[in-house]
Amino acid sequence: MLKNFGKIAMLGVLVLLTFSCKKKKKLNKLLETAACPVIALIEPDGTSWQDFEYVGKQLTRIYFNDDTRMVLSIRYGEDQRIKTLEIDNEVDLEKVVVSYTYDEDGQISETNSSISGLPFMHNVFTWQDNKVVSVKTTVELFGRSVDGQTRIEYTGNNVRAVYQSIDGDPEKMVYQGEKYDDKPLFMPGVFRQVCLGFVGIANNFFSYMGKNNMVIGKLYNDEGKVDQTTQIIFDYYKKDLIMSSEYIIEQNGEITSSTLRYEYDCN
Repeated sequence: MLKNFGKIAMLGVLVLLTFSCKKKKKLNKLLETAACPVIALIEPDGTSWQDFEYVGKQLTRIYFNDDTRMVLSIRYGEDQRIKTLEIDNEVDLEKVVVSYTYDEDGQISETNSSISGLPFMHNVFTWQDNKVVSVKTTVELFGRSVDGQTRIEYTGNNVRAVYQSIDGDPEKMVYQGEKYDDKPLFMPGVFRQVCLGFVGIANNFFSYMGKNNMVIGKLYNDEGKVDQTTQIIFDYYKKDLIMSSEYIIEQNGEITSSTLRYEYDCN
């Protein structure tokens, strides 16, 4: 669905992949429990690539340090569910806001997204066995309307395959989760709900919608061919805490690798 949305999709990619970085909490030296929340992902040169900020036990902000400086803010309602996401781009000065609607069972039923107050995307979710199995997406922006349908298949509690169809065209695979480990997802649990606000824009976020960490995954292009293969090698401390990871990415015949170190707050 990414390329078909043109400018809309490109905006979505910038929103999701280029958040800014700010001051992080101090690292606790002893990591004794998987309940420790991750607070930072650190590059080999010591630069903080991603920071997580909490109020109490609630994740409230995610900062990324990249070419553009952005911050994702998570706002909660009185029921402690996500009410909105606010994404500020310090370069474009355009705020993206995603609002969440819940059904009577407490599941996310819809999301609505806007740019600088202008509505542009609407998602409607279908759930089965506490998993999102399909999403209807409508995008209206720049005088164009695009309808998309996403179908999600699982193996156990992890996303195995994702298929998308645009404006009634035959569906094509866009994401494949080939292998997951047996450890708890390192991202904060609320991040699964964060990802639902962007279905139809960035397909790599399906890897975070399950229970465990993806170790081999593929993204597909509009022709249904593999566009990128990612392998992640996690180094764990004791049982569940990731100490470091190596990302090996193959795209356009080229292989690149990068490493990250993980920091936690275990108070």
